[in-house]
Amino acid sequence: MNIYKQELTQETKQKTVGVHRIFIIDCSGSMWQDLPLIREHLKKKIITTIKEEDSLSILWFSSKNQAGIVIKNKTLKNLADYQEAEDVIDRWLKPISLTGFVEPIYIAKELIQEDNSNRATSVVFMSDGWDNQWTKAQILEATKNLKDYTFTTIQYGYGSDKKMLEDMAQAAGGKSIFSENYLSYNEFLEQELDNENVSGKIDVRLEQPNVYDFAWAYDNGILMFDSEDGYAKNVPKSAKSIFYCTNSSYVAERKDNVLACAVLAKKAKNDDVFSLLGKINDRYLTFIFENCFSKQDLLKFEEACELVYSGEVEFSGADDDKVYCNYPLVDFLSDLSEDEVCKILLTKEFLADYNKISASNYESELKFKKDIEEAKKGYPINLTFSMSRPNISVQVRQNGTIDLPENDFGLSAIKTFRYRNYSIVRDGIKNVKKLYLRLSKDIHMKLALKGATVNPYYNDKFVYVVDIENMPLLDRAKINNLNSVEYFYNHVELLNEKAMYKVHNYYRNILAPKRSEGFDIVYGEECSNWLKELGITDYNGYSPPYVSFSSKDYYIGKEVKVLVKSCSSLPSVKQVLNKKGNYTVSQKLIADAISSYVQESSFAEQKGLEKEWIVKECNAINKRKRSVVNEIAKTNFALMVAKKWFADMDGYEDNSRTVTVNGDEFTCSIELVDKKINL
Repeated sequence: MNIYKQELTQETKQKTVGVHRIFIIDCSGSMWQDLPLIREHLKKKIITTIKEEDSLSILWFSSKNQAGIVIKNKTLKNLADYQEAEDVIDRWLKPISLTGFVEPIYIAKELIQEDNSNRATSVVFMSDGWDNQWTKAQILEATKNLKDYTFTTIQYGYGSDKKMLEDMAQAAGGKSIFSENYLSYNEFLEQELDNENVSGKIDVRLEQPNVYDFAWAYDNGILMFDSEDGYAKNVPKSAKSIFYCTNSSYVAERKDNVLACAVLAKKAKNDDVFSLLGKINDRYLTFIFENCFSKQDLLKFEEACELVYSGEVEFSGADDDKVYCNYPLVDFLSDLSEDEVCKILLTKEFLADYNKISASNYESELKFKKDIEEAKKGYPINLTFSMSRPNISVQVRQNGTIDLPENDFGLSAIKTFRYRNYSIVRDGIKNVKKLYLRLSKDIHMKLALKGATVNPYYNDKFVYVVDIENMPLLDRAKINNLNSVEYFYNHVELLNEKAMYKVHNYYRNILAPKRSEGFDIVYGEECSNWLKELGITDYNGYSPPYVSFSSKDYYIGKEVKVLVKSCSSLPSVKQVLNKKGNYTVSQKLIADAISSYVQESSFAEQKGLEKEWIVKECNAINKRKRSVVNEIAKTNFALMVAKKWFADMDGYEDNSRTVTVNGDEFTCSIELVDKKINL
């Protein structure tokens, strides 16, 4: 397969008499955070800088039957026009509910048909989410109504439906652009106001048979076209050339092959991309694509290809001696969680970079004053790997003080603590660019040896800024050789460790129960109840009342569901102690754990160290549990993010195996199920 470049005959460019610029803006619930910022930019910048000969339309949309016109084909000429535009923008551009793409497209078409001017038309469609109202066929059918006009879709943020927005652009012969946040989106809008390259469309007869059903061109971004019956459809008249894949002997230029890599990566034609990368012989592009797993990785590769094609970045060459990081992020985070020396610092830079996940709660007026010395030293890294979704979060416990409101108990302040959770990876997307850490010597050495961007000198007093943006998410060598038997074995091992902890914790509560001097004893029951109303308890620290806000928006994602037959839950220790033999599968796990406890505790009991031993053993079991969970989570990332399957299974339907652990057989199965993910 080769890339074919077809030159197009240029028509004499006719000067346009202005452009009708139509901006379609997503007002679904998931836009709650950014819409206020976008509103301000539209008011202060866009409506005041649009050219006198251009007209402006702004449409909004959310759920089905929730779409409309904010500004209708208006030329803005004076202060009164600007004020009127500001008022309607404030009134209508607010987050509402779900996400539906179809209706605003038909409204845009009606606006265009009603426009009797000679202006050209440009439509920009922006969304940060996934359509949960219409089918793909309905969306693409609607989008084809805009095929005669300049059309651009904006993938707003990593949560947007990249594939659908790209397919919409292709259906109308347009381009799809990624905007990470409101800053890059606003920058695009400003550039769009200066874009005069707005032309009509034509169908282009192809000179060679096309291997695929798409073709492309480049004009400050990749334009995609449907290809059928020997034609590239809806190609702008201003296009100088188009590209497509053929089986001819045509030899494309190196930079044209680079552009093709970006296109074929969008289309998940990975074998073709690797083949072209072999011809291009660029070490940097090859490294990026070899470590391309998530949507975030793919966008980075596409951007790198476009920068090389446009000449903004030079080829790196095969002899590039730059060291690229080969420390997979999931391995790095797993190593951090198992190293007791490492700590995380919640610096101002980290918090500014952190992408807040949701508008879940608003705290009460009480101000938590964190312990400054503890914050400077850093917090122990308690990482949580989701067992069903490609998510990794860190939980920190912060000690501090709260100044109390006036009360009858003589308390002006109280020492307490609070928990904070920070999502490092969500849905396979890195949620921060850098981590601020105190490192052990071992972890620092691993980072240095694996090419990570970090201060090469070690000092246990240093705060290391670790750039995780350039870390590959996964280890490609490992994910290409996933083994289902090992995976299921780990799940059974996790059940064993859970059974061990359940038994050991049962005896710990008898031998060395956790005791705390509760607020009832220290302050009295009445004061304790008052503190509880404020959200302060001795057992849960400061967890104030909150007002829940739901965006009402959602998307459908994949979740891993693993079943171990007859082991959906573990019975109580008492239940198994009272039963003599003839155990079920799950009861036998507890019975074996009891036997292990009796055997292992006898030596400590003889030495009179049973209390110390049981506490230490519970901690050791928890550590083993965490290690097994980490291994399972790494495979789950490969299944959901890299879309891999087990090398020893014949497709998704082949999803069950029987594994033997400690002489017992366990029947295990796995499936990827659809799950509604609330935004």
